[in-house]
Amino acid sequence: MKITLTGLLDDGSPRRPGVIDPRETITFPQGSDVTLVVSIITPTGSPVPLGGSGVELLLSVKKRTLDQPSRIKKLAVLSGTAGTFTVEPADTRWLAAGQYVFDVWLTKDGDRNAVIPTSQLVLTASVAAIPSAPPPPIIQLVENDTEPLVLDFSGTDITGWTVEVHLAYVPAPLVRVATIVDGPGGVAQVDWLPGDLLVGRWAGEIQTTRPGPFVQTSDVFIADIRAEIA
Repeated sequence: MKITLTGLLDDGSPRRPGVIDPRETITFPQGSDVTLVVSIITPTGSPVPLGGSGVELLLSVKKRTLDQPSRIKKLAVLSGTAGTFTVEPADTRWLAAGQYVFDVWLTKDGDRNAVIPTSQLVLTASVAAIPSAPPPPIIQLVENDTEPLVLDFSGTDITGWTVEVHLAYVPAPLVRVATIVDGPGGVAQVDWLPGDLLVGRWAGEIQTTRPGPFVQTSDVFIADIRAEIA
């Protein structure tokens, strides 16, 4: 499947009539081969060349804008005034059908701009694309980082819940209690402390305790924690 989009690099020039908003909804089934071709223009309609050193076009897909990390992240292959992203079947066959958000960012001449701001991506259900046992999701982290990990319960009201993240460190697991940041909206976050993130690949789980009390533990995910460069 080929999808063609037009991004807009706002260079301050007046917008020519006919140059439309770059936000657009795209739709495709789980497990599809998708070629996403993005051309970039200025508000006057002039094409933006994408050659040269340091030029990058980045696609990110998330369930919600605040989620970390991205469900899909791709760099485009650049040619002339267009970039081509290849979304492979394995990128989406494990994702639940439903609405996602995506954006496309251009890095050029030292500047970084959203050439397609936050837009909707609809992933439709495909029975043939779903194997019986999906692999555990991987969360990529960096040692010594303290950026919070956002947990999205997809709109479930988690007011009054206790939410914990467990990482299977040896000899003792790490346990961190999340902060509920939007109970009715189902959003919590884990505030990592300095030294929490140890280099390696560790099994993890999310455990919730609801009023009752009722305890439920998620399937295992993998925390892939790399060493910081400096």
